[in-house]
Amino acid sequence: MSQPIDLVLSKLKKVKKSTNGKWTALCPAHDDKKPSLSISVDNDGKVALHCFTGCQPKLILSSIDLQVSVLFPNNQKKPILQSNKTQNLTLALIAKDKHLPETFLKELGVVQIRNYLQITYFLEDGSKAIRQRKRTALKAKDGSFWNQKKGEVVPYGIWKLSEAKEKGFLILPEGESDCWTLWFHNFPALGIPGASMANTLKPQYLNGISKIYIINEGKQAGNTFTTGISKQLHSFQWPGEIFILTMPHNLEDVNDLHKSSNPDIFKELLRLSLQQAISLKSNGCSSFRTTPKIRNTTQPPLR
Repeated sequence: MSQPIDLVLSKLKKVKKSTNGKWTALCPAHDDKKPSLSISVDNDGKVALHCFTGCQPKLILSSIDLQVSVLFPNNQKKPILQSNKTQNLTLALIAKDKHLPETFLKELGVVQIRNYLQITYFLEDGSKAIRQRKRTALKAKDGSFWNQKKGEVVPYGIWKLSEAKEKGFLILPEGESDCWTLWFHNFPALGIPGASMANTLKPQYLNGISKIYIINEGKQAGNTFTTGISKQLHSFQWPGEIFILTMPHNLEDVNDLHKSSNPDIFKELLRLSLQQAISLKSNGCSSFRTTPKIRNTTQPPLR
């Protein structure tokens, strides 16, 4: 009788056994060019899957038409996979979780593909970027990965920068869902794909923009994000004004503020937060200080 590992390996491509008794293969859940899937089996014959780009086990299995039940021998309990946060993510689920209309997310290029979402990144001319983000969980940190095509990752929302240039200011959050929220309320935003990806921000994106508000979500990742963006702006000597924006009422991010208030209250609270944002000097500021001088700023227009 064939073992679970034999069935799983038979469905994968470029399978290679390593010296530690595990196997590597191309992950079927994303456009894998270099084997990024690790397969292992314990003494009881249970199989575990781990994709180093973040694909969840259920997504991997569904991509090769297998069920979780095939991963363990008969009469044994379901194995513990590398992640227990896997879910079938749908557009309806994420719209409900973010308190945003499905139609609005569709218009932004959020596309349902099997049991995950593609968050489409567009370039300034409206064409699709080479690198695209896929999401398998409500929280990006629980399931989010890039396709493996060669090319640079760009910020999220550069095709909408004309709105920021018209209004004269830009809000920089981390990730995509805060951008959805800000755009829904007609605030200009550009999403940096990750806390340590400040280098995706380029000077040409900021032409015609005089003020930037960096959202600091607190904790280590938030400070890493804020410091990285301020250093990046300093590196190309951006001449505008830089402000650090924190959420009121100890909320973590913009979407939390949106979910905790009605649209009118959200705009008022965000407007007040923009007014109270901490000012950084762009000509010489290379890191985020915890007690910088606060300077009043003109209220950005609400449209």
